[in-house]
Amino acid sequence: LAKAPKDAIVLFDGKSLNHWQHANGKKPAGFRVENGVMTVAKSGGSIVTTRKFRDFQMHLEFRTPSMPDKKGQGRGNSGVYIHRRYEVQILDSHGLDPSKSGCAALYRRRKPDANVCRKPGEWQAYDIWFTAARFDKDGKKVANAKLLKVELNGTVIQKDVEMKGPTPAGMTGKEAAEGPVMFQGDHAAVAFRNLKVTPMEFGK
Repeated sequence: LAKAPKDAIVLFDGKSLNHWQHANGKKPAGFRVENGVMTVAKSGGSIVTTRKFRDFQMHLEFRTPSMPDKKGQGRGNSGVYIHRRYEVQILDSHGLDPSKSGCAALYRRRKPDANVCRKPGEWQAYDIWFTAARFDKDGKKVANAKLLKVELNGTVIQKDVEMKGPTPAGMTGKEAAEGPVMFQGDHAAVAFRNLKVTPMEFGK
């Protein structure tokens, strides 16, 4: 992979949500900022970046809450939607077998190669390398979008995965050469920090 430059775009500086808006275009009321962390509020919905990206490398850290009375998708559920279409799942999956709906899965499409999830309440890190779909001069798609690599807590758990269509709940319709990143809200009080995106071009 190409080496990331030092001029990454800081999407959350611990103070404001200036780089974000509500998924419906309004203010990002679905998340709150406190003590340098942004956390999903009890209601309000998902948020998307105000900027669109093509190919990029992304770093983010997340923390799922402890929800011992819940099971399955009820335990610390959120997600990173690349181009609003392709979800890398966030969930409390500590100690479970890898699954297509568990943490680090390409949701309902491909399970992670390993489960390296930490306990709820502990910070975890995603590093994601993504290439957008490619189109010819007439607008015809000539290559699918691809997850080049996804690392969870420093371990590669997804590699060279083609996006043949949106994951469930992802935006449908014609794909585009660029799009925003969306963080899913409403399900649980998942917290985020250290959000950075470096636009890159991994190939034509």
